[in-house]
Amino acid sequence: MAAIDGLWKVRRESGLLPPFGLRKFIAGDHGWTMLGFLPVAPFKVEGTQLRYKLWPLRDEVLLRDGHWYGRGYAFGRRYCEFRLEPEEEKVE
Repeated sequence: MAAIDGLWKVRRESGLLPPFGLRKFIAGDHGWTMLGFLPVAPFKVEGTQLRYKLWPLRDEVLLRDGHWYGRGYAFGRRYCEFRLEPEEEKVE
C-alpha cells in the first residue's frame, strides 16, 4: 500500500476521536499513530488494515475519490470514522 506512505493528519468524521491533534506516520509495512509529535500507538500495515501492536484496535483504510478514509475498530466493533489529509511540509 505504498500510496499511503507518509505523514497524515487524522480528521474525525464521526465517533470517538479527538477533534484535532492526531496524526499517522506510515512507512511500508509499519507506522505510528501520534498525538501531536508524540508516538502513542505503533501498528503493522496488512493490506488495507492497520493492526495496532499494543492495543486491541485496528483501522481499515480505503481510497475513495482520490482521498483516504478510515474506520476504527476496538474488539471488532466500529468506534469511529476518519479521513486522512496529507501533512503539509513547512517551508522556511
